[in-house]
Amino acid sequence: VLPIIKHSDRATTVAAFVTQSPLWKKFEVVKFTRNMQVVLSAAANKDASALQLHARWLLDVGDGTLNDVNDCLTTPPHLSLPASSPFSAFLEWVMPNLAQNLHNPHWIAERAFLAPHHADVDDVNSL
Repeated sequence: VLPIIKHSDRATTVAAFVTQSPLWKKFEVVKFTRNMQVVLSAAANKDASALQLHARWLLDVGDGTLNDVNDCLTTPPHLSLPASSPFSAFLEWVMPNLAQNLHNPHWIAERAFLAPHHADVDDVNSL
């Protein structure tokens, strides 16, 4: 049973529950502060400054510091498409040249498409 904390969000309630557990003292809290993709890309002479900015943005998203008063996040224009875009445009944006690379296991292994609803998965599978 989770504790009731007035005016809190789910994360706060779960955090309060976890920290009250008798097992909590056996855990070590680790906070990720270094994005290994940025480190590896910088070593490969890719655009490290842009990757570092993106990594900082991801950390801020994870910390919830970019959320507005309604706890919503607005993504930067270069990370989003207009809401009116067809799903096929979104899929091409996320996985360019999918038809040509569909049978390349190395290409597929580097990508993921997560969908919140089965209907979205059906849309992807029908393309």
